[in-house]
Amino acid sequence: MKITVKVFGPVREFMGTGQTEVILEDGCDLDALLKALIKKYGSDLKSRVLLNDAELLPYVKVLINGKNVRTLNGLKTELKEGDEVAIVPAIVGGKH
Repeated sequence: MKITVKVFGPVREFMGTGQTEVILEDGCDLDALLKALIKKYGSDLKSRVLLNDAELLPYVKVLINGKNVRTLNGLKTELKEGDEVAIVPAIVGGKH
């Protein structure tokens, strides 16, 4: 199945793109998608998205078709053909 992944902020800068497509086997979950992205873009991506192997960093929001995975099944949320996943780290900084 094909999943579209959109990334923002520092993750976008790290990956060098704002959007990519990932091909996964049917029945895969968000965890499998993140592992595929880490394999493709390198292990430094893991430290930008995951706190550990079972938890997203608290300041990273992941949406599947606009729904926050924290209100679904987290990393175990099952993906379907054509899903759109957005990885949105919180942006901090700037002048007041």
